[in-house]
Amino acid sequence: MSIVDLNNLTDTGLVAQYVVELMGHGHFLSRDDHSRIERWLAIGLPVDDLLLILNDVLPERLEKARSQGKRVSVYLFAMRWSQPM
Repeated sequence: MSIVDLNNLTDTGLVAQYVVELMGHGHFLSRDDHSRIERWLAIGLPVDDLLLILNDVLPERLEKARSQGKRVSVYLFAMRWSQPM
């Protein structure tokens, strides 16, 4: 449950808050993560579509990284988006 008012967030803020909550720790994302989210939105990817994509792909990637003792960021995730797991 978020303590952030989701109705008052920008599209970038909404995606960032989703990722933070999905990660289950921390309070904010890195500048690189925010930049990556902004780039996705700038190319015309609708925020709802981006959230659906992240919801389909990111949980599995996060779990795999955790099991290997690695940290996952949106930036690193994006760089590996097309690579097989």
